[in-house]
Amino acid sequence: MMMDRILEPELMEDMEQAIAYAHADFSSSHQMRVTWFHQRFGMGSAPASILDLCCGGGDMTFRFARAFPNAHILAADGSQAMLDIAAQDVKAEPELTKRIRFIKAFLPNDDIPQENYDLVMSHSALHHFHDPLALWETIRAHTHPGTMVFVSDLRRVESVETAQRIVRERAGGEHPILQNDFAASLCAAFTISEVREQLKIAGLPSLRVETVGDVYMLIHGVI
Repeated sequence: MMMDRILEPELMEDMEQAIAYAHADFSSSHQMRVTWFHQRFGMGSAPASILDLCCGGGDMTFRFARAFPNAHILAADGSQAMLDIAAQDVKAEPELTKRIRFIKAFLPNDDIPQENYDLVMSHSALHHFHDPLALWETIRAHTHPGTMVFVSDLRRVESVETAQRIVRERAGGEHPILQNDFAASLCAAFTISEVREQLKIAGLPSLRVETVGDVYMLIHGVI
């Protein structure tokens, strides 16, 4: 029997926590998301404009910027600590600074420019929302016919004990902050059926929800 969600804080506002998360080595799993995007939308898909919601420290923003060298990206997050890290890290690649704009926005937020985006994406953020419709309704508000939507997140595990086991197996050598956050996220995540119901309510029933591996899910499609 699946356990109920155990909510975690919606934002990572503590700088120590933000630094531990933003500078951890997620290169393998993060780059895999770019691969998953290409597999779902085709290698020829080349969005010229991207909205990255809940961008955190910007690692996924940077990876998609590299994957699509002609794309301009608006990356939004509600945590100033995370945005400060992203703004510092992007300086290492001056070319990216010309194409990425970071803004502070706690969803839902009217400060996100109302314009058409070719791709709206969000990674490892859905499980933080106490009200997930804040994310889905923001996505719907910034899409138009033809917009690609690509969201990746964790799936909820059966129990706290299962979460702790997965953390030991996958992140046993990581910083204690990361281990605690990973376990909390596995317990706060949604199930596939819950996300499908959220999409119906938000007016996004055409998006596909699928499992990937043993702990991830992808939500994707073209509006």
